[in-house]
Formats: sequence, structure tokens, C-alpha cells
Amino acid sequence: MPNDPLAGRGLRAPERSRMLVATEDGIFLRPGAALAERRGNGFVAAEPREINSRIGALFGPGAIYLPVASAVEIACVHLRAGNRDAAQRALDRLALPPVSPNGARLLRAIAKRQGLATPVFAETTKQAGTIWTEDDVESFAALDDRLASRTRVLEKIFNPGLGWDPAKHPRWPEGQSDGGEFRPADGSGSGSSIRPAAAILPQPLLGKPPKIPKRTPPSEIAKNNLRKELARWLANAALLLLDPPAAAVISALHAAVEGTAWAAHYVKAYLDPPKTLAELQAAVQNPRAGYEIHHIVEQTPARIADFSESQIEDPSNLALVPTLKHWELTGWFMRRNKDYGNVSPRSYLVGRDWETRTRIGLDGLRAVGVLKK
Repeated sequence: MPNDPLAGRGLRAPERSRMLVATEDGIFLRPGAALAERRGNGFVAAEPREINSRIGALFGPGAIYLPVASAVEIACVHLRAGNRDAAQRALDRLALPPVSPNGARLLRAIAKRQGLATPVFAETTKQAGTIWTEDDVESFAALDDRLASRTRVLEKIFNPGLGWDPAKHPRWPEGQSDGGEFRPADGSGSGSSIRPAAAILPQPLLGKPPKIPKRTPPSEIAKNNLRKELARWLANAALLLLDPPAAAVISALHAAVEGTAWAAHYVKAYLDPPKTLAELQAAVQNPRAGYEIHHIVEQTPARIADFSESQIEDPSNLALVPTLKHWELTGWFMRRNKDYGNVSPRSYLVGRDWETRTRIGLDGLRAVGVLKK
């Protein structure tokens, strides 16, 4: 942003030091990289590749597999609705790891170059991957020189203890509708620093929860449709998890699902966290309701390509996956994908060797959230 909209703007300070903050102008990673920015009446997230590059630089290469891009998108939804606090909660739930040694050196180098206070953050002692030289650190730090005006404004937001004067930023008294929110020093106006953009998001974030019929759906198609609807609604709810009333609705729906023999196993399996490949392969020996055995290299195309039956059915090619995720994976193989020349993975794999089929099969498992990234 050549003309940085943050320059000169009064922003609310958080209650504690953070690495990610949501403001009325976007979402920022310490010390000032924009992961999402205001565009007119909305917010636009940076490309996932750019987000991963920033996250990896500070937290190490393994951190790029955290769902940061998803959290940023969710936080943008909240910002569009004018709810900065909910946006910040979405970011806080990421539970970012300690800063890597490379990242710590980078943050301190940026602070020194830009005349910022020494940053305060949790730091690990182990560095995964390449250890940067001093020249590397200085070169990377220099790239942030263009953000200097922004980082100075954000400094007190990331480090609320650095010169933040409560007398200049009084709060509305607890017990009032705006209790705890910052108010102008003259005692007038609203405590919110976010410009509402409700027109962008007129409907509730989650929508109404799916209704569970008193009677078992009459057909497998009807059951499957409702299983998918319930699972996806609860998966989205787990990401958003807004306020206590919403949490109560989510808990009630979980309880209702538990009481339905035709849905419980499928929905619970869908909500499983990603697992390692070894875990997915070992689980094949313990098949259970709500799961199916998946061939990492798709079996029908493999047979058409004359791969041997022993290779197709080898334990290394089998994984136990949630049934509903299995269906999503089938759809993934059939949809056009820019990573594979804008054809479907299934089409791309025609004529490819076993290793390529395995690699893309694992890509698919990651894409639907079954395999850990």
C-alpha cells in the first residue's frame, strides 16, 4: 500500500501481546505484513502462497501447514460484518507456535532497522530447515523497510505495554452495553473502531442449523444428504465458534446427532482431525461404521492402466477414511485443478507412473482434510 491507510489512524490495543491482529483496516502479522486488507467496503485476503511465505519465515517451515489462510478468511467474514472482536478470536484460536530462531532474529533486525522497541514474543530454541546467515537476516529485514510507517502504527497494537496510556484511551464502564470497550477521551461516541459493512454479509454467518427429523429418513439418498449437511455445518461451526449462544446451539446439535443411529457415526468421523499416513494405513485393520477403505492410487484407473492387483491392494495403498470425506475426495479427483494443468487429477494421471499417482493421491487426502499437511 503506497498510501498506507493505517498511517495516523487511532487503533484499539489488544489485551495481550499477539502475533496476528485484526484492525478496521485488515489483518496484520507482526511486525506489519498485511494478510488481508480493506478494499472499499470489504476485505480481501492475500494469496495463500504469500501468507505461507510470511508464516514460514517467522515460525519455521512446518508452520505453513497450519490453517492460517482459512482463519484469515473467517476473520475477514467477521470484519465485513463489523465485528473486530470475533475476527480477533478467530485469529487467536490458531494457537501459533513459538517464533523460530530465524524468525526471532528477523523480527529483532526489523525492529533495529526501523527504530522499534525490542519485540516481546515466545521463542523456540530449535530451527527446522536452513539456519539463516546474518546477511540473510539483514536482506530479509530490508524487504520490510517499505512497511515502516505501518509497523510504527501497529507497534502498540502488537505490544500493548509499550507506551499505551490508559488515561488517553478510557473504557466504557463494565455493565453498560459497550462495557470494556475503548471510548474516546472526551467521553463521546462509540467504542467500536470498525466501520460496519453489514451489506456485504446480510445473512448469519452459519445460517440455521440443519433440522434432524423425528423419523429416520426414508431412503439412503435422503440420509446421505442430511449426513453431509449436518457434518459440514458442524465443521464450519467448529471454525467460527462465535458467542456462547451459538456455542449452546452447536452443543445441542452435537447431542442430537449422537442420538441418531443413521447419522452419528458418519458425522463424528467427518469431524475427525487430520491424521498421519501411518495412522490412516494402520486403521485399515480396524474398519468401523462411518469409515471406508480408500485406495490412495485409485483402483479402477490403476486396473485400466494394467497395474497389478497385488500393487493396488497392497497395505501401503490403503487408508481408512471417513465415508463423507471419501465422497468429497472422489469429487476432488473429478474437478478441474489448476495445479494439474487445469484438468482434473484423474485426467492428469492418465499414463502416469505409480509414484506420481501416489503423490497426487496423497495431495487429495490433504485437500479434503484427512491427511496431515
